[in-house]
Amino acid sequence: MARQPVLSPLLVYKMIVLQAIIDVETYLELFKDGCPDSLRPMVCPHCLKQLMLHRHGHYKRTVYFLDNQFTIIIYRFKCPNCSRATGLLPAFVGKNQQTAWNIQETVLRKQAAGASLADVAENLDDVPGGPYAEKTLWRWTSRWSSELQQWIPVVWAFVLERFPHTRIPVGANKPRQEWAWLFNAWDQMRAKVLEIQRENMLQWLYRTTCSSGGSGGIG
Repeated sequence: MARQPVLSPLLVYKMIVLQAIIDVETYLELFKDGCPDSLRPMVCPHCLKQLMLHRHGHYKRTVYFLDNQFTIIIYRFKCPNCSRATGLLPAFVGKNQQTAWNIQETVLRKQAAGASLADVAENLDDVPGGPYAEKTLWRWTSRWSSELQQWIPVVWAFVLERFPHTRIPVGANKPRQEWAWLFNAWDQMRAKVLEIQRENMLQWLYRTTCSSGGSGGIG
């Protein structure tokens, strides 16, 4: 009987999400000559060993943002302990995706404001990477909304810790959807807290959920 082929462990690898708060322009500048030692992964996401991972090649990916597109380099690393590979991913885009979080957040915001996905899709025709099908937008919003209940306490705890004087809308300005509530609170804080002004809320959520070194629940 023929022996079944065995996949190399290097063909199956998790991603580590970069925890530094940087935008794409800063990422391109920092990583143009390789991964800086200060940002190199120091924990293997497979065996959880704390050690410096070895450089193990790289690949390119085109990422689409609301107003531009960029080709970035994603660096790979190999664990000297378990010999498995991993990639270091910037937080502004998800694993196996080309559409940056700011496009997906725009869709969520418009939907939370009452727009239909058909109208949102039509308004994205000129956005890099478009046109976007209504089915694609539905997939994005469904994926994020399926995790919504776990995001609510996380976002509110973060907002109130750093910006305890958040204004709660009332009357006609009161949001009607959970996402609208979260975006309202986030926008108030983002205007006041310097440390997150280069992040949108979905980027922060993705980075936060991946802070343990894994690939996170959204990707």
